[in-house]
Amino acid sequence: MKHTLVIVGAGLAGLSAALTAVKNGWTVKLVSSLASERAQSVMAEGGINAALNTKGEEDSPEQHYADTLTAACGLADPNAVWGMMQAAPELVRSFLEKILAPKQERTMNVQQKNRKRGQDVEL
Repeated sequence: MKHTLVIVGAGLAGLSAALTAVKNGWTVKLVSSLASERAQSVMAEGGINAALNTKGEEDSPEQHYADTLTAACGLADPNAVWGMMQAAPELVRSFLEKILAPKQERTMNVQQKNRKRGQDVEL
């Protein structure tokens, strides 16, 4: 039996779900109100964030969690933020390794990313 999965949204989550489904034998229909290059993941000025500790700055999911809650000014669900911060490093590494760029370019790009508001770092 052939399975078809309809995924709504062409941002990182939708594309990631589509790739996973295809690898598992599903046929995928990706639906978006805008072209994928206009998805929120592409348009987000802050990009994606994860505590990768690429420069030995002692960054951690726990510190990312604390910084995110501080920046959210009490508006974020602490349990949801905790789950996202714990999952983020592996998800970002996986995304970079499997989707974005050859290793040399990927390593250079990851290490040169700037920190955004709400992230604790001494400059």
